[in-house]
Amino acid sequence: MINAFKNGMKQLGTLTGHKMLRWQVNKGFENWVQGSNDQRLIEINGGYSTIAESIGCCNKRDIAKVKEILHAQAYGRFVFSDGSHGNMISLNITDRYRNQEPSKIRIILGDILLPNYVCRLQRGDRLLVPIGDLPPLHGSPNSHANQAQLQLLVFKEFSNQSKRLAQEGAVLIKIETWEQLAIESGLSPDKIKLIINHWCQPDLFNCFLERQGDEYRLASYYDRAQKFLEIQGRNRISNSQRGIRSIENKLKNSNKN
Repeated sequence: MINAFKNGMKQLGTLTGHKMLRWQVNKGFENWVQGSNDQRLIEINGGYSTIAESIGCCNKRDIAKVKEILHAQAYGRFVFSDGSHGNMISLNITDRYRNQEPSKIRIILGDILLPNYVCRLQRGDRLLVPIGDLPPLHGSPNSHANQAQLQLLVFKEFSNQSKRLAQEGAVLIKIETWEQLAIESGLSPDKIKLIINHWCQPDLFNCFLERQGDEYRLASYYDRAQKFLEIQGRNRISNSQRGIRSIENKLKNSNKN
């Protein structure tokens, strides 16, 4: 059990780990959108192999990784950005096959994986970052997990610049910023131009980005995330304008007094 837990912690940073987290976040969001009685609940009729298929891992070796990741999430002690700590999920085996392997699994998502978690954060940390499908992955499989992490950092950059995205239809990411994002994700900055070019290929069905110089927008495959970010940007602009008007009104009232 201890070895499985240690392996699971290592697997959280792999491509399988990225796929698992994205699947869990999206399932929680789908439950919330559909008005589920319990948006935390994911019920699986099948074992770890069924979950592996659900997250897009078809290699038999991935089934063991999925088990290790779920056990690490359920029994690990994580420290979250709001200062709380605990596990990421609850994991229940509700039925087993004759060989004692799980045949029915219940996953209860922790707060960190749910849409309303952002409401618990400090105001300055409340920008929402969309979690989309993986981008077209480039080169050696050894770098694919790092590319998945890089994509999340790019989503974060889009969220930070959502006001610009709403106003001008694109965000500005200069090569120096790309290189810094590459370093943060564990990639060599020397490889970043190759990855950008691969992500921007319009003939790929999951093309990630559209590029014009140093300006980027999400490609049509990520249209839902693009629209979400634009709405967030418009809301931020509206809130800023209301804040300015509020300050102006306070100044006027203080001058009158």
